[in-house]
Amino acid sequence: MKKYTIIGILVVVAGFIYGVIYFANAKKEKETAISYNRDIRPLLSDKCFSCHGPDVSKVKAGLRLDLPASAFAELQKNKGHYAIVPGNPA
Repeated sequence: MKKYTIIGILVVVAGFIYGVIYFANAKKEKETAISYNRDIRPLLSDKCFSCHGPDVSKVKAGLRLDLPASAFAELQKNKGHYAIVPGNPA
């Protein structure tokens, strides 16, 4: 009888540990979801906006990344190509 009790306790403990690990990983996935304001905007601000931002006198290659209409538009110097294509990270 004691053998089955110990096995039962081990099964319950293993299930509990699995549940804790499962929910801990689910929380991590939610926290690591990409956020434009937290993850993307700072990169653009630090690396891109100095040449492709709101200061019209410093804009290079006619590409502004601070305005969606310009960021998603066809490139002026390379017709048929786009700097950003929504839904296509490549």
